Amino acid sequence: MASPATAPDSKAGTSIYNPHVLNFYDAFVLGFSNDYAWKCPTETVLLPLFQSAIGKRHLDVGVGTGYFPATAVARDVDKVCQELTLLDLNPNTLQMAKQRVESVAGSAVRVDTVTGDATQALPLEGRVFDGMSLFYLLHCMPGPTASKLRVLDMLRPHLAPGGTLVGATILGEEAAMNPLARLLMSLYNWKGIFGNWEDNKKEIDCKLRGLFADVETWVVGRVMLFRARKPLDVVVAGN
Repeated sequence: MASPATAPDSKAGTSIYNPHVLNFYDAFVLGFSNDYAWKCPTETVLLPLFQSAIGKRHLDVGVGTGYFPATAVARDVDKVCQELTLLDLNPNTLQMAKQRVESVAGSAVRVDTVTGDATQALPLEGRVFDGMSLFYLLHCMPGPTASKLRVLDMLRPHLAPGGTLVGATILGEEAAMNPLARLLMSLYNWKGIFGNWEDNKKEIDCKLRGLFADVETWVVGRVMLFRARKPLDVVVAGN
């Protein structure tokens, strides 16, 4: 079956998240859509995966409203995380996420924001992180799957040898869809908010295994989840 045409605006997946939309993001995306369309609950599946990667220095890429880092930090009873870096193209999401984390962490966690395209060389000046997260970003990126997976090439040199990268992305047509999922997939891809009709588990899995020695991938509902450790051939100056 032919996939619906994707809108030409390559920035739609980012620009849609203005302050007004962000006010409804958690309820609609992390609540309603995850439960009923994508069938991958936030509280019992996504959040525990995010929490499993938290280390002293953490990098969150594609921050949304900041729900995941803020909730993980709030529940970090051992105060493991001390430095949190938020990276996104959208200044609205960065501002909201930073404020949200600081509201629960106070001065216990230093929060930095970086504006940048995760498929390009990252402005991180040789920094390395004990944990990284890439939640609900890949399916919002335009272009073929191979081009959007460049983000993994950019992240790999910044993951500490003992660190963990976790991620989640909504798969394309290979994953079964209920009527609500098909409606949302069609609408979002047509509007350019998603660009994931061709995204598939095999290609993402293969890319991860070419960059990391220890990789786990699995699917819950329409969402592919992954955990990667032991980055291969990493050379980073400083820490």
